[in-house]
Amino acid sequence: MPTFTVTDPLGRTLSLTGDTPPTEAELDNIFSEYYGAPVTEEEDSILDQTGEFIKAVPRGFASGFLSSAEGIAELADATTNYFGLENLIDTGEENELVRLAREGRKAVNQSFLAPDEQYQDAFTTKVGEGLGSLATFLTPGVLARVAGAGGKALKGVEVVGAGALGAGAGAGDQAQRIQAARDAGINVDQSTEDAAIMTGTAIGLSELATPLRLFRGIRKGVDDKVKNEVIDKVKSAVATGSIEAIQEASAGIAQDLTEQGFYNESLQVGESFLDDLTVGGAVGALADLVVTSAAGRRSVESVNNQKALDEQQQGVEAADGIELKRNLPRTNVFRQRL
Repeated sequence: MPTFTVTDPLGRTLSLTGDTPPTEAELDNIFSEYYGAPVTEEEDSILDQTGEFIKAVPRGFASGFLSSAEGIAELADATTNYFGLENLIDTGEENELVRLAREGRKAVNQSFLAPDEQYQDAFTTKVGEGLGSLATFLTPGVLARVAGAGGKALKGVEVVGAGALGAGAGAGDQAQRIQAARDAGINVDQSTEDAAIMTGTAIGLSELATPLRLFRGIRKGVDDKVKNEVIDKVKSAVATGSIEAIQEASAGIAQDLTEQGFYNESLQVGESFLDDLTVGGAVGALADLVVTSAAGRRSVESVNNQKALDEQQQGVEAADGIELKRNLPRTNVFRQRL
């Protein structure tokens, strides 16, 4: 009986024995049984985009901190320049913090976290980066909670921490735009740069909106009764998503107007509006769902722990009562019966 060597479109080869070569339909079944069903192009794309989304979250987180650090350094330089202390703090890459932040961002984008060129502009990739960036602003408050801070001290850390990072991110955005403009041959003098940096800082403070709302969600999840109604979570996610969408879209336009007004008249304002709106909305909604779900789980654990403690206390009190009866003098018991 002759042996036939067959190859499928994926380049896989099998040696088959039979009277005649298998038909194309038979080959599909044979290869599927031997190797398993091949991954389709659509399935392959979904897997790739999922991997890019996962990489984008830590990339966005790291880039968020680095951009804020760059912006804070640039803001410090602009502020001292305003007060006539031009030589106190170096500007641009002559400033060590700015240089290190830019080198750090470049290193992240060249590491294993670097986006695949095919998917770097994909919606899921942008959402992952947005979630990582949002986590940057939540970090000071989360660390304060882990350290045991509470009350006014905790609220102060949340506001000041997120505010400083937001202001730095806004200033950093303008610093990167100014550098890109200079690389394109546009002349930006120092006073113009300082004014744009300060304006970007004010815009960056709008980043506080979503983190502070999420922190309120954490407090409600811990302190209030556990709410399992799906509709409540959906409403909260929609509200937070709307806030983040409006904030991101508004901040993007404001940064565009700042660039156009100060040093780049040819810039088209609002080119990223749709992306900012849709990605911001998705990031806000997802972050709200994650935070409220985590807070809900902690609340369930808290309720269960309290219930266990109450039952334990009741058991101790009952045991103490039994022990007390055992230790009563017999004469007293006899007199009570009489």
